[in-house]
Amino acid sequence: MLLAVLSWGWIGAAAFLCGFAVLECIFTSKAKKERGLDLYVMTGLCALTVYAQFFSLFYKVGGASTGLLLIICLLIVCFLRKRLWEYFIRLMHGSKWYWPVFFLFLAFVILILTVQCTFHSDTDLYHAQSIRWIESLGVVKGLGNLHNRFAYNSAFFSLQALFSLEFLVNQSLHTMNGFIVFVMLCYAIGSLGIFKGERVKSSDLLKLCLVYYLCFFENRWQISSPGSDISALSMVLYISAKWCELSEKGSKDITEYGVLCLLAVWASALKLSASIIVLLAVYPAVCFLRERRWKQIALFLGGGVIILLPFLARNVIISGYLVYPFSAIDVFDVDWKMSAAMLRDDSMEITAWARGMTARENYDAPFSFWFPEWFRSLSVGYKVLFICNMACICYVLIYGIICFRRKKDTEKMQLLAVSTAGLIFWFVSAPLIRYGAVYLWVLPALLSGEFCARQKGTRLPQACAAVIVLAGVALLLKTTAFYGGIPWIRPVEYSYCDVNQEQLDGLIIYVPQSGDAAGYHFFPSTPYLWMLERIELRTGRLEDGFRLKEECRDLGQE
Repeated sequence: MLLAVLSWGWIGAAAFLCGFAVLECIFTSKAKKERGLDLYVMTGLCALTVYAQFFSLFYKVGGASTGLLLIICLLIVCFLRKRLWEYFIRLMHGSKWYWPVFFLFLAFVILILTVQCTFHSDTDLYHAQSIRWIESLGVVKGLGNLHNRFAYNSAFFSLQALFSLEFLVNQSLHTMNGFIVFVMLCYAIGSLGIFKGERVKSSDLLKLCLVYYLCFFENRWQISSPGSDISALSMVLYISAKWCELSEKGSKDITEYGVLCLLAVWASALKLSASIIVLLAVYPAVCFLRERRWKQIALFLGGGVIILLPFLARNVIISGYLVYPFSAIDVFDVDWKMSAAMLRDDSMEITAWARGMTARENYDAPFSFWFPEWFRSLSVGYKVLFICNMACICYVLIYGIICFRRKKDTEKMQLLAVSTAGLIFWFVSAPLIRYGAVYLWVLPALLSGEFCARQKGTRLPQACAAVIVLAGVALLLKTTAFYGGIPWIRPVEYSYCDVNQEQLDGLIIYVPQSGDAAGYHFFPSTPYLWMLERIELRTGRLEDGFRLKEECRDLGQE
């Protein structure tokens, strides 16, 4: 646990300083009001993700990237020391004594979960090995040919590699998700308006959804794993809640909405299932155009491009395609390109599994076939929630027409429309609960909050919120008892898997003895022997990547 504490300290310091510097550049001197610590940290994590991805394009992410980042942080402290000091003085002034105590206890509980073994099956399948590649070589051409899951290329893996500190502690730490969960819960619980005697609002309900997602959902078992689900989907709730806060306060500072849109772009690079929330950018874009604020348009458009550019570049280098697994976007003619048939098969498999159609012959099953089976597989609670969402969509359509005619509540309507689009996109593309449960919660939370805000305040909502928060923390604490022990110095390492050694052009490649998971330690690896038989080294060197053999370039997965 000691190494995890030090890791969190380094992550938190670097994220806050980088986020502070970025927001100082975005907001003009006239608008330098104090913002929540959470926004500085999340903005910093976004900037650090971009930094790690850019670095991986040229070199491995390890000691050199950490040393350069340390220098950047020291420069930020030197140049912004006055503003930083003023911010911390204001942050400490008037804070209640019980909040720091509560957050310290919460940090201790989450740290216990963070340092445990990685339960997520996909971690041994490709999460850990993806991080190992970034730590060892950065980005490698045609890596998707060795393992198609590497082509998923979540930006989260680069961020985790930046803070794994493998070069320093002789072990790849997996502490990033735990840190993100801690920051999200501190924001969700600490900013609840219900606890301040205010009426229930949509933002409060979204924050409670965030507590539920991180404490009651299966994520509490995956905090120790470096998967991308937690970070990306919690960002959907976080951005929605922050957007609601701005709308409820009547904020007319379009720049604040623009920052949330940049975070939405980052969320889409973490996981494509979160990409629909980028549509929130329509509102600030229209406002900037109406006011002819060309400098802000260039600033945010450039920021979005900078966030996406290294992600897209890594996609092309790893798979030969701009976005994996969409073979329709095929604009690069490179020798390491993955087979288009492989992309189509992978895309179909993701959709089919999400619909509960595990048999390959049912991949193209019509709606009338898969929907009844999918709906039957849902728990009673999610069945009710799904039906409620259908009613919510009807309400949003009517409410949208009213808002359009009266030209009011633009910010709220934008969030409702994007949340509806996110729900539909999730349902059509891959309706597995793990992939997008948050989309089933946002619309009911938004509309319920609108209804509650019009009611007279009572003690009941405050009591219910307190019960949810305490029950969530208690459930996290109960989960720690399952592990039966706390590794006080070092986190538990990635699991070891049983593998066989195979040869590829004189290079040793590891293949699992059974199943498809090789884990972190046996590097490099591929999940199946048949994938190894279809590829070759591009130049005879590992760092120059892989390509399909000439006779296999037009073949699909058999």
